[in-house]
Amino acid sequence: MVLNRLSWSINLAQDIYEPSFYIIIEQIETCKVIRMAFKVIHDRPICIGCGACAAVCPEFWEMAGDGKSDLKGGKKIGDTQVLELKEIKCNMEAAQSCPVNCIHIEENGTKKI
Repeated sequence: MVLNRLSWSINLAQDIYEPSFYIIIEQIETCKVIRMAFKVIHDRPICIGCGACAAVCPEFWEMAGDGKSDLKGGKKIGDTQVLELKEIKCNMEAAQSCPVNCIHIEENGTKKI
């Protein structure tokens, strides 16, 4: 679907605005797809609110008003929070410090913890 829209845009640019066509092609050639290598998954209902994750990794974890932890910037999918990152940073330590194992780490689709 995106490819069809892109092809249509290129055809339109070529037919109507010939100079723009070359700019569009140049932008497409220099565009890079950035794939996030790591996924942090917080199974929030299991969280007991011990605060270990927020203590070792405050850049990504905070304690919420209900006493459980929240993954900063995480996308809520049901009761789960998911955050995709290029670099894992301190999230591995957060997952390892969790006494109930409610923080999971995936690297390129493979579960690490």
